[in-house]
Amino acid sequence: MRYLYANLLRIRRSRRCFLGIGGVFFTLLFAHVDNKGSLESVLFMSQYILDGIPFFMCMIFSILTYSDSLCEDVRSKYYRLEIVRGSTKKYCVSRILSIFFSAFFSMMLGYLFFVVFLKLQFPWKMPQDSVFDGLVRSGAFRAVLQSEHYLFYYILVSIQLGILAGVLALFSACISLKIRNRMLIYTIPVVFFYFLTNATYRLPQKMQYLELYKIYIPSYNVWNNDLLSFLWALAIGILGTLCFGSCIFHQIKGALENE
Repeated sequence: MRYLYANLLRIRRSRRCFLGIGGVFFTLLFAHVDNKGSLESVLFMSQYILDGIPFFMCMIFSILTYSDSLCEDVRSKYYRLEIVRGSTKKYCVSRILSIFFSAFFSMMLGYLFFVVFLKLQFPWKMPQDSVFDGLVRSGAFRAVLQSEHYLFYYILVSIQLGILAGVLALFSACISLKIRNRMLIYTIPVVFFYFLTNATYRLPQKMQYLELYKIYIPSYNVWNNDLLSFLWALAIGILGTLCFGSCIFHQIKGALENE
């Protein structure tokens, strides 16, 4: 807990969390302004901006919150001082959780602030809204949407997006221990996700549960079941966290042994 508290304090003092949240919010805002004049409802705009460049830009802003902290620690040898006070395992676990949740909350809060901003201007949905009908038919959290609990719906959507951002941030942190170029550290995970999305796009409909984009974007319900699809997104997130977390642990351990 001491390690985790120190990391959270470090994030707050760096103010990068505000940069991440603000970056997500303003990216979505500019995408909204660019499309102003189309069907003006919260549901339409919030779905529109998750398709294409704005979505990937949001992921980059979420990643830069804290993902390069390991690289800074290794470069300055600060991680050795931290490990001496505790253990390699505790240091890595606290740093992994800090990186994940910094990206998670940057994406989640930035997206929710944008939804609230939209609600101040537009209704949740239009009369005979085709976007609403499509989401109820094949999107995520259909039961919540049908019951018109819109704010709860967007909280669930933002949690899914935050999980994806957190996993990509850990991927970025893993890369940062091998690469020193910060631009590559921030962009490689998102570019990899983009190409992986394109590579799996042609999978048969019955295998859409393997498409990462469809797992986390609310336009899709990969198991045709709200709870199961959400648990699947959570399971993939946990698996990704364990994989990248293990990679980070072994790289830190190797760096200690080589010094």
